[in-house]
Amino acid sequence: IDVTQQKKYGVGYSLQNGEMTVRFLQNKGHSLKSIEDIGIALAKAEGTSDSNAGRITFPICDPYGQVVGFSARRLDAVHERKYVNSPEGPLFHKGSILYNYHNVSISAKRDGHCYVLEGFMDVMALERAGLPNAVALMGTALTQEQVELLKKLRCELRICLDGDAAGQTGMLRMCSLLAKANVPFRFVDYGDDLRDPDDILQQDGKEALKARMERLIDPLDFQLGYYTHTKRVETSEEKSRVVAFFLPYIRDMKAGVEQENYIIRLAKATGFEPDAIRQ
Repeated sequence: IDVTQQKKYGVGYSLQNGEMTVRFLQNKGHSLKSIEDIGIALAKAEGTSDSNAGRITFPICDPYGQVVGFSARRLDAVHERKYVNSPEGPLFHKGSILYNYHNVSISAKRDGHCYVLEGFMDVMALERAGLPNAVALMGTALTQEQVELLKKLRCELRICLDGDAAGQTGMLRMCSLLAKANVPFRFVDYGDDLRDPDDILQQDGKEALKARMERLIDPLDFQLGYYTHTKRVETSEEKSRVVAFFLPYIRDMKAGVEQENYIIRLAKATGFEPDAIRQ
């Protein structure tokens, strides 16, 4: 993270002595109960202390840019958990927040697109690669509240969650939510490279990351790829369900090479003969 990003995203550090944070806030007039209720501090046998003590802190803002929580990353192996996040409370509701939303609400409309990622480090990686329009789910499944926020951007969404099975399944579930909301969207094409955006930036540089993120496929291509490479479709009932799901899309295509290509890919995913699908 460079100095510009540190200032833009409010990246900081919580002192190793967590009691100092509590005393600082109390001197500002905040009660101990308020400090605990919003998740900044935890009451322990040895006293109340900052739950993010000794960690790098990443503020999490609501859609209007107001800080409502934190995600804090460890600096050493002393801390067991790599990240700790603010608990759900009066201010912080993870399912109603998209990381960096307040920074892209204008530019995404202007540029016509916004990337939807999994973590805030990926958001910063894209900006360093010249792609500043990005938000993150912070590891949660997409909620209806988040869909409504994304719809307000009035632009194409470009979905890129983790390349593992959980991330791919999460993207598949997003299809129906976004389609019902009439939000235009496409997916970043991973190919055989399942690394996170931040890893690509660190290992291959900005141009490689930008090229990867600009390689896009439509929802139907993604879903066919999911059933071909990720999801094991074994029973006759599962195969029939997959065929029934895709047939309306293929039927609406103009007869020709593209339609034939989808028929063959659907046959590969399900094990049915292409002729049976054509019929």
